[in-house]
Amino acid sequence: MASTSVGTAIFQHATGDTGITDLIGTSPEARMYPNLAPQTTSLPYIVYGYISGSRVRDLSGPTGVTQDRYQIDHVARTALGAEVLADEFRERFESFAGDMGTVALDVRRAFLDDVSGGVVEAAEGSQEGFYRRTQELTVWHAESAVQN
Repeated sequence: MASTSVGTAIFQHATGDTGITDLIGTSPEARMYPNLAPQTTSLPYIVYGYISGSRVRDLSGPTGVTQDRYQIDHVARTALGAEVLADEFRERFESFAGDMGTVALDVRRAFLDDVSGGVVEAAEGSQEGFYRRTQELTVWHAESAVQN
């Protein structure tokens, strides 16, 4: 259900914030990836992926509002680094409303929930693991309602 524009808006909104880009670099080289980061990616970085979505309806039909959920993984060399990156992301997105990104996604409200984290095991032959802090981003936004 999620359109490409939602993921694009998330990327653009995140990489439009110096608190985040100071950590992951600036676009187009920003270390923020849809679904999966390249194995050789420098730390820290962010991975975002679509989880699910639903359209809001009432008894008269579609309302023109939809809710999309994304998993956001903040990955760093240390637990503190992952936490700092996640906090910067939270400050940028929590309770956001308005046009998001240059795609101007009409966001009614964005929320971050379900924070978790942990150590990611080192790859075979490597001495170093890394740390991940995961948040769930819910974006309530407008879309054209289909009326029958």
